[in-house]
Amino acid sequence: MRIGRLRRRALSLLAGVFGCAAVAATPALALPKAKPEEGGFSAERLKRLDDHMQSMVDRGQIAGGVTILARHGRVVHARAFGRRALGGDPMPMDAIFRIRSETKPVTGVAMMMLYEQGLWRLDDPVSQHVPEFANLRIASGVDETGQPILTPVSRSPTMRELMTHTAGFAYGLADDPSSLADQAYYRAGVLQSS
Repeated sequence: MRIGRLRRRALSLLAGVFGCAAVAATPALALPKAKPEEGGFSAERLKRLDDHMQSMVDRGQIAGGVTILARHGRVVHARAFGRRALGGDPMPMDAIFRIRSETKPVTGVAMMMLYEQGLWRLDDPVSQHVPEFANLRIASGVDETGQPILTPVSRSPTMRELMTHTAGFAYGLADDPSSLADQAYYRAGVLQSS
């Protein structure tokens, strides 16, 4: 079933990112262990998570990873996959990982839960759920004074595009003189602390 596959992917991302964070801090490994069923999980279905993580290693999408699932103060599932680096040492359970964008997996899982409840569809325009995204404009060049020329978008970005980071929104992370969006973010001080 497609919905189950989406949730499995979201959970593997969540487990991979937050499992790594919990393992890096090592107290999670010190928690008492329990069988998955004691935490309300199916060992058979958790094998799907293991299979998915291993397939990502086998396909070369990741060198390795660590997942850990704990509930009610007990670890019900923990496993290391692959290697620290391509061709490197096997991945240990207590590996330390750099973590970025911690909100993305949480948001992704929350969005998949809302999707499963039928509250949004992949091809919905984003503006249907966030009215502030109606009437978007894109920078199509600069005028003679160096100001951006703003043109209405031909269509509203979809939820599918938003969820896959293909909706065309810039992050504004770089001071790139060739990127009008990055320059606008930079001038506005969006990412600078006050």
